[in-house]
Amino acid sequence: MDRLARIQAESARAALNPLALPELLWLVRDMIGGVMGTMERYCKHTHRVEMLVTDRPDLQAISREPYESHYYKLKRRNDLAIDLPLGTILTDDLLGDDRLLSRDEFYIDFLAKYGMRYFIGAVLVDDDDQLIWTSIQRGPDQPRVGAEEQRAYRAALPHLSNALALYSRMRALPSGTALAETLDRIAEPIAIVAADRHVLFANRIMRAIFDESTILGTERGRLTAFGAPLRAALVRLIAAVRAGQLSARETVARPGGLRPLTLRAVVLTPEHGREFQAGEGTLFCLMIDDPERPFASGIGSSAETYGLTPREAMVGSYLVAGRTAGEIALRLALSRNTVRSHIARLREKVGERSALGVAARLRADNTMLG
Repeated sequence: MDRLARIQAESARAALNPLALPELLWLVRDMIGGVMGTMERYCKHTHRVEMLVTDRPDLQAISREPYESHYYKLKRRNDLAIDLPLGTILTDDLLGDDRLLSRDEFYIDFLAKYGMRYFIGAVLVDDDDQLIWTSIQRGPDQPRVGAEEQRAYRAALPHLSNALALYSRMRALPSGTALAETLDRIAEPIAIVAADRHVLFANRIMRAIFDESTILGTERGRLTAFGAPLRAALVRLIAAVRAGQLSARETVARPGGLRPLTLRAVVLTPEHGREFQAGEGTLFCLMIDDPERPFASGIGSSAETYGLTPREAMVGSYLVAGRTAGEIALRLALSRNTVRSHIARLREKVGERSALGVAARLRADNTMLG
């Protein structure tokens, strides 16, 4: 098995087992060449950076505290990640030549102290709440990353991105006794689907999407998509799963100034050591990344607490995200009167007198649960 195939296989395992993420980072680092692989998160609300995972816990143990408390503020690489488009390959070439880097405090005071110098990286997640990027750190005796290494790194990024997509949703949740219970608490859409399109499980938010019938839905228990671009993307995604790919993604452009929507598939492989057979019976985890929907500000188990319907829960999520009744109506393709009726029922069930009160209550409940 070549290196990229090993990375693809490990990314499918890491998507449902975060303990495999360091091994995945190591495989990418082994392909590129370096001394440390990392995934970092930048919070857009607090403007702080934290280290999520690394393949060098020994190096992280001594460098994490000074980095997260001080040196991240001096790191111009972070500015690149924040300013440049999603998917851009980031290298030292974007920061200047060695003469300029030799006067950079981050390079001379932090990287040199811990045996690092050059890097290659890219942003994997960019939404309203956070940026998450991955990078490979090079040693002081290694040259800058070249064009061939950049091509190899770019080929590995979709697999890293798919592994991170589910990990980032599950990392803050308490472990559950059943996968379905855990997935149902995630405030983003996830389903378990067979490659013949039969939907075996859909979490609360995915069920709400099926109910809306504007992105995905079901017909006689089988997955379907609405609109020609989404249908074509779903066909390609399932074809990749049937062909034996362990992870795949399709990004769909949308009209009206809406940001692109991404469908992701991570195959649920049999137990380790058993031969994997592709085909119509293959099961995969389907995820939707839709930056126009407020899933990151979802209301978690509050929907169950207050007995909300899927539609009421979705409207509540939009209220938590700060959307007005008019904006909610536009995004859900509903009339304003229908949205106002949902908000009225939310006020009654939650026990608040206004939409702002509902949003504040749901936000506070979700914060306490997290």
